[in-house]
Amino acid sequence: MEGIGKDIAILVVGAAIGVIPWFLEKAGIAVPRAILAVGGWLTITALYWGLSRLVSIVEPKAIRSISISGFEIVFLCIAVYLATWWGFRIYKTPTNAISPVASSVEEARPSKAELRLAISGANVFTPTAPDMRDRFTGVAVDAKVWNIGGPSVATDWVFFVIPEGGIPIRAQFTKIPDHLSLGGMLTSRVIYASEALDTKTAQNQISSVPIEGTLLFYVQLPKDIVTAKGTRWELSVTDIYGTATTPYKYWPGQQLAR
Repeated sequence: MEGIGKDIAILVVGAAIGVIPWFLEKAGIAVPRAILAVGGWLTITALYWGLSRLVSIVEPKAIRSISISGFEIVFLCIAVYLATWWGFRIYKTPTNAISPVASSVEEARPSKAELRLAISGANVFTPTAPDMRDRFTGVAVDAKVWNIGGPSVATDWVFFVIPEGGIPIRAQFTKIPDHLSLGGMLTSRVIYASEALDTKTAQNQISSVPIEGTLLFYVQLPKDIVTAKGTRWELSVTDIYGTATTPYKYWPGQQLAR
């Protein structure tokens, strides 16, 4: 009876090693790899001791008084298989794995940012610097950007001026200084560094709530061409993952005069 009782005890303990992780995984609970590692080490050690005693190769002093049957050897082989199988399963699963419900929610969310932008207005002016006055036209673009995808920040702003029937001219992006006085088509204006949209969107994640601000560009075209009725502007932004938005098209000759 004593031998049978010991066999039953080993059966219960071994079954728990192999079955409990299965139930835990089905319940959506991540099992630490350390538990499987310890369980696997114990079963492999017991198997080694059992086989060693059975074939009389090695007889550790700690188990000389223990009688290990052939049934125990077979069962320990099964336990080692289960522990190893579950060890590989858990090894491939991060220890911070989320539940199936949370996983489905994460999969439903957009995996990348989807930025959207719009131009709400602008000031077109002649630079006061002598080396720029006759060659460049300044454009202070008022824009807003928002995001319908995953979190991200903006890293690069691109602005093209496309004269009617002409080739696109890329404007030079410039950081807004502490303050800059400029004259617009309708009114004069002073812009400040605190209004810079590029700074706001580089330091803060862009969400579904639009972020508004001003962008400063200089383009090597005459002012009357920049604001002509047939001229088109295109503004786009690239996020930190290198994804650029579809250019927002704006006709200054039509929309600025409103």
